[in-house]
Amino acid sequence: MISDIWSIAESVEVPLPPPQRTLLIVGERKAGKSSIVQNFLLQNSEEAPKATVALEYKFARSTSDSVAHIYELGGGRLLSNLINFPITEETLGNLIVIIALDLSIPYKVLDSLLYWIQVSKARIEEVQEKGTKGTGKKEKNGQGTAKIMVIGCKYDIFANQESESRKWMGRVLRFFCLKNKASLFYYSSNEARLSGAVRQTLSHYLFDENARVYDQKDHSQALQISEGVDSFELIGPPPGGKKAENPEYEWKKAFAKTFPKPEKRNYIIHLGVNALKKILFYKYYFKLQIIY
Repeated sequence: MISDIWSIAESVEVPLPPPQRTLLIVGERKAGKSSIVQNFLLQNSEEAPKATVALEYKFARSTSDSVAHIYELGGGRLLSNLINFPITEETLGNLIVIIALDLSIPYKVLDSLLYWIQVSKARIEEVQEKGTKGTGKKEKNGQGTAKIMVIGCKYDIFANQESESRKWMGRVLRFFCLKNKASLFYYSSNEARLSGAVRQTLSHYLFDENARVYDQKDHSQALQISEGVDSFELIGPPPGGKKAENPEYEWKKAFAKTFPKPEKRNYIIHLGVNALKKILFYKYYFKLQIIY
């Protein structure tokens, strides 16, 4: 009788719990991170997203009861160490990292991308080393199974740039995204086509929903490039040519030339005409007081 009970128990299939995935969104302050979250969670919301304080948590649940834990990092680089909380051994196998870039300030884009890639990968490698400690083995892939999605926000503003500038921005971002196995999407909350592509791709990553493969590489339009569809051959060689000893350096140099950092203006210019008049007035006034 007991053996029959055990045989029945062994034959019963216990359903697996629905998968849980973690989404971490990082980037500079006011880059557009909250807009991405709101676009995913509240598709038809017309409210302006509120500024994020520190590390904010939200969650989403699919119709199949899959759960997505969503962490948005506020404060920019000042609070970058908070990514240690959502990137752990438990989350690494089902982790998606979004790097939000502010295309409305072009000269800062590449520095921001490289910084957040470096910070994210450093934490991922730290977690991997802890997980393999004592085994004598180390993961070959520094990113583990984490996926990286780079989103260039405020494309509606960047679209006003000259065609040549848009081309160089696209080629440089494509190179570094491909090098780091990241997908690349331009985004604007004001354009349904762009926000829809980001939302569909996130639904695919988080809930295994079917999503189209995006392969829009024309720099005269908004880039939409899914992981695995780009190649260094399609991007083309860096300015130094195919035989350049350091392609990364050549791409960085080309980017800096196309989007130079603005020079600091004279402080008096920033004060404005009215402020300058006040300075001259008080200087003259106090000079008179000293004389008399």
